[in-house]
Amino acid sequence: YQRRVHGPPYGGNHKPAGIIDINGTLYLAVQCMTACDLEGDPAMVGRQRNWHAWIITSKDGGKNWNLNVTEPDFFGQRLANPMFIGAGPGYQDAPDDYVYVHFPTARENISYWDGNDILLLGRVPKEQLLNRSAYVFFTGLDQAGNPTWHANDSHAVPILEYTHMVGEDHSFYSTSLKKYFVPNYGFVDPYEHKPIGWHGFYHSHNYSSPLSQLLVLESANPWGPWAIACMKNNWEYVGNGGYCPDFPQRWASKDGLTQWMTGGSCCNTTGYIYQSTRVTFTLN
Repeated sequence: YQRRVHGPPYGGNHKPAGIIDINGTLYLAVQCMTACDLEGDPAMVGRQRNWHAWIITSKDGGKNWNLNVTEPDFFGQRLANPMFIGAGPGYQDAPDDYVYVHFPTARENISYWDGNDILLLGRVPKEQLLNRSAYVFFTGLDQAGNPTWHANDSHAVPILEYTHMVGEDHSFYSTSLKKYFVPNYGFVDPYEHKPIGWHGFYHSHNYSSPLSQLLVLESANPWGPWAIACMKNNWEYVGNGGYCPDFPQRWASKDGLTQWMTGGSCCNTTGYIYQSTRVTFTLN
């Protein structure tokens, strides 16, 4: 599947972003992105930049896809990294009738695969996922502590700030634990001990991987406040920094305390690496 979107100066490639199952229909966000910017990145060399994102759908478990249900500029600029917050098979575990979406982005209103600064939050009625005008964005809490929303994403405020260390996060809701989780990754230069773009380090250090930090956050609400559930400052697979942690809820135990975390890394002699790790949560 390749759908060229004109606009990025280098043409653009494509990667999947968020995916969600609602009553048997799969909704997959697809990004148009550039592999890495080794010269023009204003804040951090070597991040993968996202330009546009749109949604495709499948009603047969991913065997066939409708590629034209939304326009290629459905999400743009800082919203070009839509990560749907999953809530069980068919979205059956959702606490309300909305789909919540985390948008990792940078403060300069550009979205990247790695090295973002903040998370924004949107929501949409689950039956209107393909209607862009139905999306609203979190703008804070009122005096009673209730969330406020606005249709214009320029009014959105960050729900999480972590300079140059926010990745493409596969957030999810656990109905057993009644909590939202954000599994986050970010890369660190092991010599200068500061955040770095994965590709910037890879191309300047003889094709080796930077360090990766795994940070799993939890909250009762998709807007926070967030507490640290787990943090590992040297998260690796076979000597390479890990990325894209995910917790498929189909594999979770009934009480939610035993999970399987999937993730990837790159690139030793075998190329891309995929692994799954058993994780046990402890209630405090």
